[in-house]
Amino acid sequence: MYYCQKIQEKGKISGLIWDFMNSLHKQVCHPRPETEDQEIFWSEHKHMHSIQFVLATMPDGMISCTVGPYEGKRCDWSMWKDDMQEMVIENERDSKRDRVYLYGDKAFYLEEGVIGGYRQHNGIELTSEESIFNDYMEKPRTAIEWGFGKVMQLFQFTNLK
Repeated sequence: MYYCQKIQEKGKISGLIWDFMNSLHKQVCHPRPETEDQEIFWSEHKHMHSIQFVLATMPDGMISCTVGPYEGKRCDWSMWKDDMQEMVIENERDSKRDRVYLYGDKAFYLEEGVIGGYRQHNGIELTSEESIFNDYMEKPRTAIEWGFGKVMQLFQFTNLK
């Protein structure tokens, strides 16, 4: 696949990653006290009421997929499972029929069509290979941040609470 080759040409570890994904919390006004929506939109992780979007961006900055909005309490993995997984599985093989992956942050883990950064489990430190992989993949993952910036620039009303 073209994008896998370009990522590998840049000196990155894997030639099997074709796209990057992440979620974005957008703060919303505090729901009215008489509504039941307060718990739905409260993000314990971000400590604010929010809605979320999941965005997939190719290394050249082209946005390949965006889904949402979701309520603030949803985790990245459940949003992925609900709406993006089917799309990724359809595109998970390159022209040579090798499996290719969407790369996410540490909230995602290896499953059909997606891989995430390595994370510590039970206080056990990452191996040097795992740390090197995370470091190498951080730079090309900035494409996803550019994608969020592009959406905020083009659709400025999304910055309103």
